[in-house]
Amino acid sequence: RRSSGPRNRRQLTLRLSFMEAARGVKEKTLEWHEVARDGRRGDRRTVDVAVPAGVDTGMQIRLSGKGGEGDRGAPAGDLFVQVEVEPDPYFDRDGADVHVALPLNFADAALGATVDVLTLDGVVQVKVPAGCQPGAKLRLRGKGLPSVDARGRGNQIVTVHLQVPDRLSIRQRELLEEYRKEA
Repeated sequence: RRSSGPRNRRQLTLRLSFMEAARGVKEKTLEWHEVARDGRRGDRRTVDVAVPAGVDTGMQIRLSGKGGEGDRGAPAGDLFVQVEVEPDPYFDRDGADVHVALPLNFADAALGATVDVLTLDGVVQVKVPAGCQPGAKLRLRGKGLPSVDARGRGNQIVTVHLQVPDRLSIRQRELLEEYRKEA
């Protein structure tokens, strides 16, 4: 009796949006066509894949017994689903941590402010300390991605980017000139 070797294994690719990967998906249907031993296109097959929250590009999900048929009475092989996560325009991923940019005007950076920041769970208010410098990183504990193989979540890192206005009103210019003289 021959062992069920690589011939009865299947590998498919599952493309997910960043938010699908972050939150997980209860059922994502994959569809493919079997290829007969003579190379002809065979039957269409589908399988529902449960995607755990926090998956990343390159991870595999193994579905036992969902691959190709085994040799003469042998059980079906495994189906390996290779995960590809699309980049997000707002969130950047670094392991379980997510990074976002926070545009901040000079007055809010100098005087401090409370600003709204989008997280994976929705909008939260973040207190920016007075004297906050460009490039400063503010950490939001537990607001990152869930860990696939461990408990807990990563952090969200908010990087301050100073916004310099293109145009100033006459009053704004006068105030900045006065500030420059005193600084």
